Amino acid sequence: MFALRRLLKGTRMVSDCHQSIVASEWQVNDPGAPYDFFLRGTARGGALLRPQPAENATAIRAAVVSKVLEKHGAGPEWNVPIPAAVASAVVV
Repeated sequence: MFALRRLLKGTRMVSDCHQSIVASEWQVNDPGAPYDFFLRGTARGGALLRPQPAENATAIRAAVVSKVLEKHGAGPEWNVPIPAAVASAVVV
């Protein structure tokens, strides 16, 4: 929200800015899927993960797998929490 407010500070084109965090989850059958989603499905996540040397990428994915198994059990399916930030504003 603070980034949205800074971006719009001083403008009169937008009012009633709100941001909320919405609970959501990914339902996956591979505990490494969250890594894959960030690698291939998000601009910023991919920008951070794609340049990693293969050894680092393997270690990062293994750490994600380990954390999913630790927090959500042995599977074979997992519901991984992934909150979403939803921002809205009114154009005036």
